[in-house]
Amino acid sequence: MTRSEIGGMAMVLFAASSCAAPQQSAMTMTEAPSMTTAHVPCEPTPRDAPREDGSSQLARELETLRARVDGQVSFAIVNVETGYETSVDGDVPVALYSTFKAWVGVAVADAVERGEMSWTDTLRVAPEDLVFAYQPIAEEVGDGRDFTLQELVRWSVGLSDNPSVDALMAHLGGVEAVSARLGRMALRDIAIRTTEAGLQAQAEAFRNEATSMSEEAVRRRFRERLSATNESTALGVARALSRLVKGELLGAAGTARILRELRATQTGRRRLSAGLSEGWSIAHKTGTAHTIAGLGGVADIGILTAPDHRRYAVAGYTAVSSAPREVQEDVIADVARALVHSVGCRKLTP
Repeated sequence: MTRSEIGGMAMVLFAASSCAAPQQSAMTMTEAPSMTTAHVPCEPTPRDAPREDGSSQLARELETLRARVDGQVSFAIVNVETGYETSVDGDVPVALYSTFKAWVGVAVADAVERGEMSWTDTLRVAPEDLVFAYQPIAEEVGDGRDFTLQELVRWSVGLSDNPSVDALMAHLGGVEAVSARLGRMALRDIAIRTTEAGLQAQAEAFRNEATSMSEEAVRRRFRERLSATNESTALGVARALSRLVKGELLGAAGTARILRELRATQTGRRRLSAGLSEGWSIAHKTGTAHTIAGLGGVADIGILTAPDHRRYAVAGYTAVSSAPREVQEDVIADVARALVHSVGCRKLTP
């Protein structure tokens, strides 16, 4: 557990994408009440002690979430204004699932800002591109249709559509070009190694391989295959989100556009969004692992803004867990609840 004094106020393994199949996709918008963590009472500190602003409570509450699911968990929270951080296994590698689509959107915005592309440029999505188990754009494609870059970013980020992100990556020049572009923005902790089609192929191959493996062997194989997928760490993702919202990755227009798409996300309503109180807002991207041998994972990353306009970059991932998806989503929601609670504790600090 890594703890820093975060004024006021994430490990997952190989997975394919946010959407292995419609019933497993990040489009699942279950809105049943989430399980809630019993919050640690706020503890006022002596007037002559350093102000913790609820960070001690936050660290303790995040630690309790670790035991809620089997498998692996990784959480990270970064206070955008101060840079202070707290995390659970925040430095452990995680598979990004479909949260990687947010960074492809950032790469597109960078290309537009450099004059290499325009948001009104069009790309054709054809029936032969519709090869995914999850592809909400399919009903719009018909015999083939042109979409603007703006529309495809909206489909891939807001609806986690798979054909859209692969079309965008191809237009950017492929996986290596996307990775190089992020590297030029010093996003070296965000490793993009494959497309959605590649992720789906990996998942199908692993699912066939896992039929003759024990659960523990499947878990080990997840770890071994992590280097082949899109990867980062929870802290790496949270820090990158903090840089995004501060305007350190893109210009004002590009930053505003990506944040607008993240705010319009329609997936994962049971995750971080479910943990927010009145007055809070969120701009986020979800991800869900393919379930293999009964083991799966979920993710949600985003910028959470408090009623006093303080901003927090949050990344939450679970992986290789046999817990029901709803339980894993509730744990992610409770990361947000813990943050909201810790920010409230600031009022009790002398």
